[in-house]
Amino acid sequence: MFNRRATSDLGNDSGSDLGNDSGSDLGNDSGSELVDETGSATAEFVLLALPLFLPALLFFLSISNSANSEMEASFLARQSVSAFASAADDVEAHVRVNALLNAFQKNEMTEKSEGEKLEYSIRCSDFPCISRGGEVELTIQIKDSANKTKSISSARSTVDKW
Repeated sequence: MFNRRATSDLGNDSGSDLGNDSGSDLGNDSGSELVDETGSATAEFVLLALPLFLPALLFFLSISNSANSEMEASFLARQSVSAFASAADDVEAHVRVNALLNAFQKNEMTEKSEGEKLEYSIRCSDFPCISRGGEVELTIQIKDSANKTKSISSARSTVDKW
């Protein structure tokens, strides 16, 4: 950053005794030399910043993946309960949910990993489930055996009274 020659010349051109003063190293050739600090910021970054930032980055990526999985489970539960509650009877309702979940597995889950499994359960306020004014609660569980995570989401809907 500093040029030793420039500081030395500056001390000699001034005509003062600053260069020879024992308390100052300006212009003193026999004193300590200025150190070239080129590349020290890079070394500090590699030695200090990277070991601190990498675990934080991995943590934030893990949280992001977990949040994404939870959002997918929530979306899938809402769509599934809507498909279930709008069916004509219980058999058609289960066929609709199975078709929806199979389409989701085929289109979305093959990109991620093969270890993911979808499970769902349905609770109904009436029997049969598809009866006018009955409430339906559908719970989706997405298990990822590769990451050993599980996302669970529930959604409720009311069967139309008409």
